[in-house]
Amino acid sequence: MKVYDQENSPAARMTNQSLPNGWIVKDRIKKDSSQTGSAYSICYYAEKDGKSYFLKVYDLNAYLKGDEAPERRVKEMTRMLNQYDHEKNISQFCRERGASNVACIIEANVTESDEDRTPIPYLIFERADGDVRKFLETSENVDTVWKFKSLHEVAVGLQQLHMLKVYHQDIKPSNILTFNGDSKLGDLGRAVKDLSLCPFFDDVYWGDKTYLAPEVAYSSEIGKDERRMLLTDLYLLGSLITYYFFYLPYNGFIYKKIPANHHYLKTALTYSEILEELKEAHSSVIEQFQRTINLHDKYAEEKLIQLIDALCNPDFNHRHHPSILLASTINGESNISIGVRYGLEKVISSFDWFHKRFLYNLKK
Repeated sequence: MKVYDQENSPAARMTNQSLPNGWIVKDRIKKDSSQTGSAYSICYYAEKDGKSYFLKVYDLNAYLKGDEAPERRVKEMTRMLNQYDHEKNISQFCRERGASNVACIIEANVTESDEDRTPIPYLIFERADGDVRKFLETSENVDTVWKFKSLHEVAVGLQQLHMLKVYHQDIKPSNILTFNGDSKLGDLGRAVKDLSLCPFFDDVYWGDKTYLAPEVAYSSEIGKDERRMLLTDLYLLGSLITYYFFYLPYNGFIYKKIPANHHYLKTALTYSEILEELKEAHSSVIEQFQRTINLHDKYAEEKLIQLIDALCNPDFNHRHHPSILLASTINGESNISIGVRYGLEKVISSFDWFHKRFLYNLKK
């Protein structure tokens, strides 16, 4: 079967094309090897009223002119259009309800190519300076203060989503966008609001396979419900902390502590069968963090490790803010609601405390 040549698609040749409502397509953005996302989306800059924005277009030509069987192409094109509608609707919903720490779409529309009138759906977003990976790699003044400020802003964005009953499910460094040093949670393409309308509900994995929470990775008995989605977002937020301070997401540590053939992509072991092994690996990772962390503040180091320990706990029954762990042992877990048990208020307060503490130390 021949490989689809996207460069011959009208969606790949939109530079200088006019879009409805006064938008002009500018330079195409080339993907580098570290970028993920749909193979059939193409990104550009777009301009309106002298300001630059980010444009994401969907390449229907991949299915209209593809080499696969017609039934397969129709199925995949339907899936992509459903995904487009899904991201558009969730993003508009969040923007209209004031999710200020989430990078939502500014406009969604459909144009057609100048060449053969192929429909081209697109989304337009505020243009970010880049994602957090680029910021950490290229900025000269990335200090502990900024890292906690960024984590606080991301956690606030996640709380804004949860208050709207939207669950991100794909929190990772490439989806943390920076705007003049401020951070926003981006890419709602795998976010879930209404499970009955979720176009990828039947998929084994909903987010990036590299970052999966263990109970999802090993297909545990936990259902596809609000609890699972809250637990996933907590795990991914904890993984973001390890990326900021130890330069790898959490899965980059824990899966080095178990045999390679027990990795979730290489084994038929279930979550219940692998859990004890994962708990031992988790303890080893936490000990590693305790030995290597260097924030020049022993008390803050201890508190941060406790937060990572709680949020990245492979046993989902013990994944929540450390203070919730204490409350559950005093009051009984049955007395703690889902909103409190998996809520972000205490996590946000912790990041705020860290930020203020290191800002004060910096000014001394």
